[in-house]
Amino acid sequence: MIDLHEVNALIEKYLKIPSFPVAVKIIDRQETLAGGKKPLECCGHTLALCQGVAMARRFGWKLFFHAEDWACPVGMYAFGFGKEIGDDLGSEIAFPLYTETPKASVKLQRQMPRLAEGKAKTIMMAALQRTDFSPDVIIIYGGPFQIARCIQAGIWKDGKTITSSFPGRMACAYEIVLPIQSGHYQVVVPGGGERAFAGTQDHEMSFAIPKNRLADFVEGLIATHKAGANRIPTPLLSVQMKPKMPPQYTNLGVWLEQSCGWMNQQ
Repeated sequence: MIDLHEVNALIEKYLKIPSFPVAVKIIDRQETLAGGKKPLECCGHTLALCQGVAMARRFGWKLFFHAEDWACPVGMYAFGFGKEIGDDLGSEIAFPLYTETPKASVKLQRQMPRLAEGKAKTIMMAALQRTDFSPDVIIIYGGPFQIARCIQAGIWKDGKTITSSFPGRMACAYEIVLPIQSGHYQVVVPGGGERAFAGTQDHEMSFAIPKNRLADFVEGLIATHKAGANRIPTPLLSVQMKPKMPPQYTNLGVWLEQSCGWMNQQ
């Protein structure tokens, strides 16, 4: 079994991300998380799941959601709450916010990953360094090159490029539900809801690691760092190059050569 605290230390060492990695677990029955906070109890009101992820990665908290803790109906639906909706409801969820027509809204909704009904009666999440459960997914937030390093780590083992879906919305479904269902990594570009409610910043995106790929990811992260070409901090090769000085410095350079006997090395 992989030591999650060791994984956290390796992510901190090699990626230097500005917030904690987040571990998430889905349970098909209502449970509590030891030392965890329940949104209704700790905040006094419901929350969107992306807000819980933000608390875990920015505060280092452990949280658990039951049905009554959710504020986002679209997120709840993606996690298997309620029956399958018909096209009448599907036509209005994304229209006109994300699609030109109700028909396009139905099409977009049909593509959204969704857990089976009753699969997610408890959603646990915690900063990876405080995780004491076996996660289904680990989510890493970072800037573009930090996520590129995650991609490089992910493809190290088998050389297969990573394919992701980019709806520009519903980040919780694409960084949790889809990796669980597919068993594959996902690169996620945050949408409007995550920006508005969870405070995800302009420079941030995320990378999701399903539990079946965690060992490969760790191996790839270490190996690609040791290979030397891609590291954080990035080796800046330009610092070894001869600089081109502005023409205004030319006369001073000539004077220094003449007065000091110093010869400019080409």
